[in-house]
Amino acid sequence: MSIDRVYISRSQAAQQTEPARNVGNDRKGQTGTDSVALSAKAAGMNRLAETVENSQSQRLDKVRAQLKSGVYRVSAKDLAKKLIESNRK
Repeated sequence: MSIDRVYISRSQAAQQTEPARNVGNDRKGQTGTDSVALSAKAAGMNRLAETVENSQSQRLDKVRAQLKSGVYRVSAKDLAKKLIESNRK
């Protein structure tokens, strides 16, 4: 079967005329609780991710403060290295 504009418009029209389904109502009377337990490794990875995020946030806050006060300086040598590295990729 090939897909063409006529088929697409027909399927869209059919979707618009179909009544919406209530997916959550098909389990009436069933109540329960879902739970998720993280392994120790996953919990450690989560702590590590939070630590990295906090350190990045602190560094950005420091740079923002330096920019605002006008004391932030960029090394021309470091800038040149980064430009060369980015062009090699």
